[in-house]
Amino acid sequence: MRKKILFFLIVPLIFVILSTFFGIVKIEGNSMNPNLENNDYVVLKKRNLKIQRFDIVVFKKNNKYFIKRVIGLPNEKIEYKGNVLSVDGSIISESYDVGITDDFCLEEKIPKGMYFVLGDNRKYSDDSRMYGYIKHDEIIGVVVFKLF
Repeated sequence: MRKKILFFLIVPLIFVILSTFFGIVKIEGNSMNPNLENNDYVVLKKRNLKIQRFDIVVFKKNNKYFIKRVIGLPNEKIEYKGNVLSVDGSIISESYDVGITDDFCLEEKIPKGMYFVLGDNRKYSDDSRMYGYIKHDEIIGVVVFKLF
């Protein structure tokens, strides 16, 4: 009897702790193809977020949820020319599958506390090119791995 009581106390406690620090999200849409596909599930880290370039993040903007890849960090100037990423004038290699990126150049540096994000399926992604930078506070979590 004591084991049952302990079980029914510990299991909910573990669930609450895990759901506070981690989450599971279902991918809806094709903007992250081929790296994440429609109906894939990913695990997010939700606390102590230290955002780095090429992290995949889930965020809420204009009451909608998005999943995109961080391309630009605060205080950087981003440019794509000939499908090549340049950050502050230095070429940065993207080591994941990515679609063709039309040429563009940010006119200004990314403001403090903001990020520039793109979908991996660049031709078919609504991202920072359309709705601007995302705030650190809008980020819900960073993808740690794909479940299935």
